[in-house]
Amino acid sequence: MPAPEDSPVRFGFLRAEEIALHKLMRRGIFTRLARAKSLFHYTSLSGFQGIIQDGGFWLSDTRFMNDSEDASHGVDFVCAVLERQLEKSRKEQYSPLFRDVLWKAKQKLKAHSGPRLYAACFSEVGDDLSQWRAYDGGMGVSLELDAYTNELAFPHIEALPTYSLGRVVYCDMAKRRIVISIVQAFWTCLSEEYKAFGEVYFTEYVDRLAQSLLRAGDLFKNSAFMAERELRIIYTEREDWQKDFHKKSFRHAGHFIVPYFKTADFPSQSDDGKPSTTPRFLPLKAVTVGPCPYPENVIESLRGFLNHHGYHQVDIKKTKIPFRR
Repeated sequence: MPAPEDSPVRFGFLRAEEIALHKLMRRGIFTRLARAKSLFHYTSLSGFQGIIQDGGFWLSDTRFMNDSEDASHGVDFVCAVLERQLEKSRKEQYSPLFRDVLWKAKQKLKAHSGPRLYAACFSEVGDDLSQWRAYDGGMGVSLELDAYTNELAFPHIEALPTYSLGRVVYCDMAKRRIVISIVQAFWTCLSEEYKAFGEVYFTEYVDRLAQSLLRAGDLFKNSAFMAERELRIIYTEREDWQKDFHKKSFRHAGHFIVPYFKTADFPSQSDDGKPSTTPRFLPLKAVTVGPCPYPENVIESLRGFLNHHGYHQVDIKKTKIPFRR
């Protein structure tokens, strides 16, 4: 993505959106895969089976994350910061017009209206006790993925600009700075546009500000989970999402019927621009078996399954964390 000063967009909400995203990238929130050697994905055995058979990951609606507090934390935090900004703006720099933009963007976020975000979760650590505990009473595995093989015809983890990888933010001070920096970008651009033309596209400013804040907020998580060092694939659903994926699917999870997309349904192309028929192998380096009573037996079963699906060079190992009955 070009720096804002190199962009042909000089005014308006598009410029504000561009600056806001660039600020996140400079902070390392949205990151290119080449910065990491490996990514790890924790899942159950049934989830692992589906990932290998599908050749990709599930991007699920972030409103229905596994933990209810996790699902609401980002939006609640953003709205609290916006409320504080609205209180301060009565005394400080924001114009009545921009206060209206802020207020309506906050209401839009609280109502969960607008385009939805979909995510798949990863980690920078592959053998973490806090994440194995999610599979208490069940069987979990951790997939290690080679981040350097992303330059493939089929984008397993990142397909810009359709979906990208974001680093989760745990520090409240960092979250607050991110929200304020996005607000400031929109305030500056709205002020410049109004000064130049005497009017602005009010509804577009509201929608784009809310969307930018939602995109950042979906990467906010409670500091109690900092040890997870989580990253997320983020996809923003569009009205014409069929151009991005072949279909939308639904699955039962807990109390919800959750909409999701499969990265394997992202249209892949060969070098000549035609649909690719190349097998969609994941850049899978290793699989770690979580704490369990008979890890050697599990490893043997996984080896047979992976060999059957063409993954012959994957290292399969057991966790270093002891199993407690």
